[in-house]
Amino acid sequence: MCRYISFFHHPQTHDVLVSDLNSHGNTERDLKLDPDGPYREGHYLPDGEIECRLADEDIKAGCTTADCEAAIRAKWPTFNDFEEWADSIVNNEDTICEREYNQFLESWDDWGADDFRKAIARALGADDDADLETALDDVPDNDLRKLYMDNADNPYYSDGGGCYIPDIEQAAASVTLDDVLPDYGAALEREVLSKSLLTGTPDLFGDDMRWYWNNEPLELDTARELLA
Repeated sequence: MCRYISFFHHPQTHDVLVSDLNSHGNTERDLKLDPDGPYREGHYLPDGEIECRLADEDIKAGCTTADCEAAIRAKWPTFNDFEEWADSIVNNEDTICEREYNQFLESWDDWGADDFRKAIARALGADDDADLETALDDVPDNDLRKLYMDNADNPYYSDGGGCYIPDIEQAAASVTLDDVLPDYGAALEREVLSKSLLTGTPDLFGDDMRWYWNNEPLELDTARELLA
């Protein structure tokens, strides 16, 4: 269990990093630290005790816990000094923004991208279209994130309990087939155009690149029915 104040230190340069003052795990995630180093865990406790952990490779390089602890105490002689500095880092607006964005990226990779794919399929009226769902599965998560950010009014926020991505349905409603799957849309367009020529139906395509039938917008599922 992490104790207050938790930090990471560099055994050779004596740099100190903080993010979540109660959790090494969250700090490691927020700052994208490599678990294998070079930064190591440490504590500055309210009773004034400083703990600096080292790995075997640090000891082999000549580092000692005494030297690390002395270097930190030279910068922040008391617990209150260290707490004041740590609070200034953690509560800095730029730090908060960066931390929230990193939490958003993690949530996007965990579940946001998949939820956005499903929302796009629903918005296009094709959530039961196996071909489209397969094509959407091949769209990279980063490309979907850019589409989401471009179309979301309130992309994400954090309240301390986690990161929330509230505008998935709203953003998906603004995404067109040409936005997310231009090649798929172009192929379907060629199919429908070919069908219209063969059957003598009116021109299905307007200047806005949507499909039309008798001057009425043609939804994706209806277009596919015409190809059956």
